[in-house]
Amino acid sequence: MHPSLLALLRQRSLTGTLPPRLPAAFEPLGLRLELLTPTSSPAPAAPSEGQVISVSFTGRVGDKDGPIFDSSERAGGPLAVRLGRGKLIAGWDAALTHVRFGDSVRLTVPPSLGYGRKGKPPLVAPNATLCFDITLHEPAAQTAAE
Repeated sequence: MHPSLLALLRQRSLTGTLPPRLPAAFEPLGLRLELLTPTSSPAPAAPSEGQVISVSFTGRVGDKDGPIFDSSERAGGPLAVRLGRGKLIAGWDAALTHVRFGDSVRLTVPPSLGYGRKGKPPLVAPNATLCFDITLHEPAAQTAAE
């Protein structure tokens, strides 16, 4: 992962009960985070790098109306993943540490933080922007597939 992106990951912008926000430095990269449904938890928290999280998601090519290329439903339910270990696309690693458990968000990921010039044939073309609707469930107790 790019060193400046790692530095940004460590700058947590989430405090108290504020909705999720990405550091302003992510904006020029094209990474956008929109709160769809806030958590109802009285003391919301966000995951940290290295933590196993459980997410439900739908991934689309382009924008919120684009064709679905992946979803946790197709995979059989919520997905357990470990943040910050390079197993996810960089856009997920960068953004999900700024989302509170229980929040549902829309994450728009530019090609440079997604699948880039190679894409993910046959479903994701090279240099495609990705749009994910993600629900971050309470901290995962299970082990993530590494």
